[in-house]
Amino acid sequence: MTSQTTSSAPRPAGIARKEARLFLRADAKQEDLIKRAAEAQGKTVTSFVLDSATATARDVLSERQVFTLDRRTWDRFVKALDRPAKRRPRLAALLKSAEAGRAG
Repeated sequence: MTSQTTSSAPRPAGIARKEARLFLRADAKQEDLIKRAAEAQGKTVTSFVLDSATATARDVLSERQVFTLDRRTWDRFVKALDRPAKRRPRLAALLKSAEAGRAG
């Protein structure tokens, strides 16, 4: 799945030139699947793969987000976690109705 296209057409304002290249190897089934999915979304294979990889990269990295708190904020955070949970009857009813909807 290697594609190299160059164009000297002017770019709209705010669109950065993409200079980095990624090269992939895929078996025939993977290539066919990706091509069909790209077509289904009306995208080029390059756009589809780049959009999909970027979204997955954001998801992976967001799960590894680190938050640094000063001592006072940390103590307040821990105190909030240690407080007993408040009963939320409307939330309980909502969750119960959603659960019943899934069971049917």
